[in-house]
Amino acid sequence: MSPPARSGEGGAGGRAAAASGRGGRRLGGLSLRSRLLLITTALLAVGLLVSGAVALATLRSHLVGRVDERLKPAAALLARLPPALLQPSPGADPQVPRVLPDMDVIGRIHIAYLGPDGTVLRHRSVPAPSPDGGPRLPPLDAGTVARLAGRPFEVPGQPGTADWRVVVMPREEGPPSPDQALPADGGVVVARRWTA
Repeated sequence: MSPPARSGEGGAGGRAAAASGRGGRRLGGLSLRSRLLLITTALLAVGLLVSGAVALATLRSHLVGRVDERLKPAAALLARLPPALLQPSPGADPQVPRVLPDMDVIGRIHIAYLGPDGTVLRHRSVPAPSPDGGPRLPPLDAGTVARLAGRPFEVPGQPGTADWRVVVMPREEGPPSPDQALPADGGVVVARRWTA
């Protein structure tokens, strides 16, 4: 004689419970192997996205640091020198000023001399004029220049162009300049287009 059936076993109720149990094991009709493959693929994709984002951020940070390392000394030098020294010497290549050696490492830079109220008094792009007009500088009066002195920051370019890395320094009293049109309490901006 067979043991008595407990409630929920055997008969139509037992078959329905077994069928629902099988349906619970199959999520959306996928076998265990398919679900494991799907989960593994999803985790792999997420891992690749995260590692790619981390690598991109690290590379960008490194490249920005290298550009900033070049801009800081150039800004410090230009803050001490009169703007007349940026003019090409007779017989020299008019595209490259004689006071900025090795600036080809960072490419085109934009130099602007500011008045105490932040007005751009003179500007020049080196080694050639900037076709896009240079960076869109925020208001840089004497107080802002003193506060930001030597600290690189990013500004947008003209509409539809790349951003720029900028270093601003207060102008220092340097050797007497034949061009006394620039006030000593202004600032100098050195910027490089940033395309990353």
